[in-house]
Parts: sequence; structure tokens; C-alpha cells
Amino acid sequence: MSSGDIHIPKWSVLDGYIGNRHTPTSYSVSNEDMISLLQRQALLPISQKSLSQFWCTSPPLREDIYQILNTDNLPTSVHVLLLDVLACNPKPKDLPVLWQTFVYSRFGVISEDPDLFTRSLQIIIQIEEKYPQSNKEIFTSILPSLFATGAQKRDSLNIPIHLLNQNLSNYYNKHGSIGIEAFLSEKGSLFQDIITYSARGDSNPPNLPQHMPGQYQNSPIPKFHQPTIQTYEHVWSPSLLFIGLFGLVLSLFSFRTQYKRLIALIFGFSILCTIEGSLEILSRPTYAQIRPLFSFINFSFDPYEEIYREDQKWWISQGGPTRWQEIPEHEDIFRIAVLGASSAHASNLLQNEGFAFLLEQQLQSEFGNTPIQVVNMAIGGTISNGILSSGNQAIEMGADAIIIYYGHNEVAQFQQLTRFQKMDAMTTQIYFSQSRIYAWLYSILPQTQSSPQNTTPINELPELPQIATWAAMNHHQNLGQLLEKCVQSNIPVLQIVPTYNFRFAPFEANKKESNVKAIQALEQAKELRPINLIAAQKKLLESIAISQKGSETFVQAQQIYAEILSDQGQHEKSRIAYQHIFDHSFGITTIHTEIKNNIQNLAAKYGTGLMYAEDIFYHDSSDGISANGLFWDELHPNSLGHQYLAKAIIPWAREQTSNFLDTSPSP
Repeated sequence: MSSGDIHIPKWSVLDGYIGNRHTPTSYSVSNEDMISLLQRQALLPISQKSLSQFWCTSPPLREDIYQILNTDNLPTSVHVLLLDVLACNPKPKDLPVLWQTFVYSRFGVISEDPDLFTRSLQIIIQIEEKYPQSNKEIFTSILPSLFATGAQKRDSLNIPIHLLNQNLSNYYNKHGSIGIEAFLSEKGSLFQDIITYSARGDSNPPNLPQHMPGQYQNSPIPKFHQPTIQTYEHVWSPSLLFIGLFGLVLSLFSFRTQYKRLIALIFGFSILCTIEGSLEILSRPTYAQIRPLFSFINFSFDPYEEIYREDQKWWISQGGPTRWQEIPEHEDIFRIAVLGASSAHASNLLQNEGFAFLLEQQLQSEFGNTPIQVVNMAIGGTISNGILSSGNQAIEMGADAIIIYYGHNEVAQFQQLTRFQKMDAMTTQIYFSQSRIYAWLYSILPQTQSSPQNTTPINELPELPQIATWAAMNHHQNLGQLLEKCVQSNIPVLQIVPTYNFRFAPFEANKKESNVKAIQALEQAKELRPINLIAAQKKLLESIAISQKGSETFVQAQQIYAEILSDQGQHEKSRIAYQHIFDHSFGITTIHTEIKNNIQNLAAKYGTGLMYAEDIFYHDSSDGISANGLFWDELHPNSLGHQYLAKAIIPWAREQTSNFLDTSPSP
């Protein structure tokens, strides 16, 4: 590292979380010592920002930056900082290390985090715009080996270098700078198509998409709409310990009656309730809490590492399924935790584009002298077990309010679970996953075998209604347990019912239609639609009524019916018709009605706030089912979608902040 001293302000921990901060006096550190501090993660986040700004104007040698970026096990914070330094004045000679960061992060060779792969690709695009054709040689000399390493690491594919070389060269020659932009998620993620084409020996480069992913032709961006945030009062219910003790007392006073068998059963049940309730009082976790994703299989995930900076405890994650972030233990910081899966995580977006960051920014500007942090604790791909686990962790980290944006994954993940685990005792497993007694016994007598693989033929797997019931049961118990703890800790909660990009949401029929009349009615409706819309609707409703739920005929009829309702201006009914498709077909990312109902019922029981994302994205949609410009695929909000979410949430977040601080925001 080049010689020379760096001047960094002596920030405190709280300085990083207030809007009205004043720059303190500085201290000097040599470049060599600074690198050591960075690699040991010893600098506060606000000091890292100061260093980034300093290096933007007085940068170290480029070669030194490249050398550090090639260091094994480099902390994500250092990686991001150095990428930001390169972004201040990007040059063509930065391209090799930038492409390495993009490919290795995108394929999981290093942390798969958008603050690495999206950030590096955005710098690459800037260089290509400023220096046209600067990537031409890169596509043949460097990218083939990087793609080969990534494909082998992530997909276990051994693709010959010469095929990748040919494909990448043809791709760049055909598409140029637009082709590089198409590597972005919101532009098509065509790097994956190159891998797919090369793996099957096809040297023809993929074509650019005619329309951006998740965008419906000729549909305008809906205007922002502030939805109603419903509020409920908590409904009291007795604790397990209370039920257990009451049952024991009742049993002891009733033992001499003639109903001795019944009393004995009540007595045994009461003992179990008393033990379970006592373990709850002692803060013993359930099995679901210690298995953040699926608590039914032998898999756990804990993203946070505890470190100390000058005797100050910090929780640090390095990205991947969770966001890269640093969280100080400090009782003077008002902290809001955001829980959820990939949509709340702001999948494929930079951290400063997600609604959690935007909320923090807005609140800090309104309450300028008060330390405020909004922590994005969402876990990409998780189910409600992960929400429970991260929620409990948020409470331990001192969360003063919680926002939950979740619901998509539950049914879909249970569908996947049926393919590799036997489901015979799933109901029992779900109940056991919520038991502290079971978790306690499991810790004493650890199991050595993982869940048995499912060898049941596909046509004998559980039906979708049964899968949805299991998923809803699991969701209700996990979220109920978390919300009960929030009530006990006096932590306000806002639940947001997620939505999706209706026209692009995936669904798949789960059976063939056996009713010939239903098929005939559908075909007649298709013929009638151009000439007699009313008659076509009648035939569609007839087909829907007599077809098997979830069949190919049912799905097609519902979709055509939804589109007709949209054309007629019956937008809400159109979305309901689409929802009927999702509820009765196999889809990867759609939220089931049972999960929606769960969220509303849980809000009413535990007194949480409740908001529907559908009201934000579709209230002013021109056709009621298109949300152009708000999603980058069928499910995940893009940067503008996250701005809408933040804007919709801010009234609730402002109220909680005011209540907690007993002060009003600055005008």
C-alpha cells in the first residue's frame, strides 16, 4: 500500500445513526495500518464511509486495491468500500477485478450479495459507456475462465473453455454494451443463458428480451397510493403456564370424583402445559427457533458473527441469504427490524435501494438528533421458521419495533419438501417443532440421522390442499409464537401482506382435466370471446364450475376470465380470479389465500398493524393486474417498488418513533 497518512474523523457509534451530525476532530492512520484495521473489521461503518470519501479524492495505488480485492475471505464491508473507491473514477484496467467480483459473487464463489455483484456490474457498465468497446477483449480473454469456475462451483458443470469463449465472444459482438446491461437482474440476467447455452453445446448467443422481465407491454407505471394501515387491539389469551397450573389445581380438587380417568388425562395434560410454560418463562427456544429454515430437516443458518470494537459488541453478517450489515449493541439507538424473505431482503438490489434503508434515511432526516437504525434481517428463501428465528434474534438485539413483509415462500417450500422428505407424520412434526419440551429433549438426546428421503412416486405425493394446510399451520404457529413474544416485550409490529406481479406470477396446472364438458365449454368460450363477450364469460364460468380445481382447463379458464374482468374495469375481481389460479396450481412464489388469512387473523389476535402491498402497487394500475416499473420479475419489487413500500410504511414508522422517543419529527 502506498505511503501517506489518512485523516479519519473520531466518530462515535451513535454518530452513524443520526441525521444532524457534526464532524469531530480527526486522527491520522497510515495506509498500511488502515488496511489492517479494515481486514480486522475494526472500523465503524461511519468511519468506513469517511475512508471511502477520502480515498475517492486521494486514492491509493490501483494495483494495491486489486491486490486487496483478491485476498481470500475478504470481509464484505472491505469489498464494498473498495468497489466504491473504484466507482469514483472507474478505468478500463479495473475491468478484470470487477468482472471477477461479479462472476464469483453471482455464482457463490464468494459471498452472493447484490452489494458485490450488482455494484461491480454497475461500474462495468459505466466503464463501457465512457470507454466504448473496452470490454471486447475481456469477453474472450478473462470471462470464459471466470464463467467456467462459477458454473462448476454453483452448478457442478464442467463446460469447456472454448465453448464459453465462442459464446461470450459472439454475445458481445452481437449485443455490445446493451448485452452487458442485460446481465442485470432487471434486464434479464442473460449471463445465465450463456451458461445454459454453453452447457448444451449451443454456440448461438442468446437474444435480448423484447420486453424487460416483469413488464407488460404498453402499460404505464401505476402512481403511488397510500394504503390504509389497519390497527387492532391485542386479544388476551391465557398462557400455557396458567393453563397448566389451573389444570393441576382443578385435578387435585376433583380427583375424588367418579371421573377419575378424565381427571387423570387432565392432570397429565396439565403437567405437560406446566413444563412447556415454565420452559417458555425460562426463555428456552422451540425446535423451530433453533432451525431457522426448515425445522423438520437437519439444517440451520446463523448469519451473524459477534465481534467487539473498543469493548462495544457488534453483530456482523457477510451477506448471502441475509444482507451484509453491521449492528451495534446500544440501548440508545431506536431500532426497527425488518423481517421477511427475498422481497424484503431487496433481492438483487443494492442495500441503499431497499425499503429498510430508505426508511432509516427518512426517519433520521425527521428525527435528526436521535440515533435511529432500521435493520434488514430478511433471509432470502426462508419460510416462517426463519422469520421466527430472525425475529427472536431481533428482539435480543434490542429491536423497538418490527416490520414483517412475508408470505410467499410457505406453500411453495412445502411443495418442494414433499419431493425429498417423507410427509407421513408432517402434522405431528409441525406440532413438535413448536414444543420447547421437544427441543429440550432433542438437545439432551441429539439425533444422528437426518430426515428420511422421500421415495414415494410423484403421482402419490400429497395433494395441494393438504400441502397448503400444513404450510398454513406452520406459518400460523411460527408467527403466533413470535407475535406473542412481541406482545410480552411491548414491541409494536406492522405486518404487510405481500403481493406479486399478477401477469407474470408463475403457476402450473397440477392435473389433467377428465371432464370433457369442461374442456368443451372452455373451447367454446375461446371461440365466443371475439364476437360475444357475455356468452364467452358464461361459458368460462361453466367450465370453471365443472372442471377439476387445479386442472389445465381450470387454470386456462380462470386466466381468460381474469383478463376479461380486467378489460371490463373490474380490477379487484380480476385479481381475485388470478388468486384462484394461484391457490389451486403449483407456483414457486405465489402467496396462498390461507397464508393471507393467517396474517389478518394474527393481526387481529395480537394487535399488530396490517397493510396490504396490493393496495400500494395496484390501486392505480391501469388494468388492475399490471404493475409495470415496480417489479423486476414476477415477485420482487425493484428500486421504485421499494420506494413505494418505504413511502407507504413511513407513517407507521414515524408514529412508532414518536411514541418511543416521546417527541415529534422535525417539520
